Amino acid sequence: MIRHGFPLKGIHFDWDYSTDYTPEQQKAYEEMVLNNYEVDPAYFQEKYNMPVGELRQLPSPLTPSDPSTPSTKQQNNNRPFFD
Repeated sequence: MIRHGFPLKGIHFDWDYSTDYTPEQQKAYEEMVLNNYEVDPAYFQEKYNMPVGELRQLPSPLTPSDPSTPSTKQQNNNRPFFD
């Protein structure tokens, strides 16, 4: 462009190579990272301009019962279906 007479001497061009994600893609990406890595809370403070507090305690997941042990409902039905 300088050869064509544009006054651009000393100026450089910088291309933005960042990827644009849809909100759904961004959410999926951040969930994947959070599920697999420790993430500094400052990332969310800077990205979303919101304060990040202490980590809350998540309830423990329910553990499935042992299939070999009959449930309480099954234990109370010892009578035959037809009398």
